[in-house]
Formats: sequence, C-alpha cells, structure tokens
Amino acid sequence: MKKISNRTYLFITIIIMLFVVASCTHNPLLFSDMPLEPPIIDTSETSEGIPCDPDTSYFVNDVLPILISNCAISGCHDQETHEEGIILNTYFNVMASDVVKPGDANNSDMIEAIIESDLDDRMPPPPAPPLSSDELAILKEWINQGAKNNSCGEECDTLNVTYVGSIQPILSSNCLGCHDANPSEGAMDLTNYDGVAAVAADGRLYGALNHDPGFEAMPLDGDKLSDCKIDKIRIWIEEGYLNN
Repeated sequence: MKKISNRTYLFITIIIMLFVVASCTHNPLLFSDMPLEPPIIDTSETSEGIPCDPDTSYFVNDVLPILISNCAISGCHDQETHEEGIILNTYFNVMASDVVKPGDANNSDMIEAIIESDLDDRMPPPPAPPLSSDELAILKEWINQGAKNNSCGEECDTLNVTYVGSIQPILSSNCLGCHDANPSEGAMDLTNYDGVAAVAADGRLYGALNHDPGFEAMPLDGDKLSDCKIDKIRIWIEEGYLNN
C-alpha cells in the first residue's frame, strides 16, 4: 500500500475547510448595516423624578421656595442670623429647629407664628407682607401630610424660555428673600429686568446658581436649584438675556 503524500493531506484539508465555510448560514455583519451615529434623544422637555401629584405638597418644589423667600433671609432665619436658633434654609435645619409637628399643622410653631395677629410676633415681621393664603395652605398641607423631605419632577420645557414666563418665577421663588428692592450690602437687586440683566451679562447669575468655582454659591447656605431651572437660566442667557 502506498503512503499518502503530504500534498494529498493538504489537498483534503482544504476541501474540508471549504465545505465547512459553505455550510455557514449566518450573514456577515456589514458596515452598511451599522448606525453611522447614535440616535438623537430630545431632551428639550423632560421630567425629573416622580410625577407631581396635585393633591400633595412637596418640600423641595413647594415649601422651600416659600421659606427661602420669606423666612430664611438676612436678619431672620438664615444660616448666619439664625434668630432664636431657628434656621429655615434646608429640610434638615427646618426639622432640627423643631418648628413643625409632622401631621399637626395647627399645633406647629411655624404656622402659629405665620397666623399670629400680634404684629410684633408675626412671621415674617413687618414691613414684610404676610404670607398669602395659598402659601399658608401649602405649608399646612405639607405638615399635615407628614412634613416629608419630598420632591417631584415637573415637565421641563427648555424650548420656550422667556424672562417673564421662565426666569422671573425662578428668581421670585428662590432669590428675592435676599435680593429684593432693598438688598443687603453686597447683594444685587433681582426684582427687575435691569438688575437681572446686569448679573446675567457679567456671568454672576449663572456662576452663582450653578455653583461654579470663583462664585459664591446661591441660594446662600441652601440647596442648589434643580438642573431644569439652571438649564433655563443658561439658555436664556445664551439667547441674549432678552426682556421677553
């Protein structure tokens, strides 16, 4: 019997490999089948966190803006002044100040001070105006619902950012406690367009609210504004901080 030569072995091996390759039924991945770029995700209108329940008062969304604008201000219940040891600029400080009784608004010191008929004891004290009935209702509802450190995500529309419809409400709810028409030394007046435009133009408005290095973080001693609110301010500035 003759021995099979090396060439014969090589030929047989090649034939077998060709049959194996031909039996493969998978289509090869072509570059034309691959996406050329990642899909575009529209973030112009997004929701942060859980949806807001109209029957619930939220500390971050509803309560804190009221406290920042009316109570946690210089000379009253901010971090620096802490009148009577009460600080109302964060949830932790509110609860540590022992001015609310979760589930019992009518027996909470905060509510008693707000509805006090004696102007010497009323909060906020004159000449500041008293809280509106809507603001009082929000605080009472929040306390009666357990005084939770809660928040919700509202729709964030960054396509239609205007000074009147977007920027003014943010500043009114979060800044005017310190930056009113009679600001303390070193503070700016944010009650009118000219004052806001001035700090928008020189970078102080966005830098302070975004907590950028080199700027004093605002709200002072308080929590940073939501990404949605900061985005609206950034967009308004980038579009020329118009009085619209």
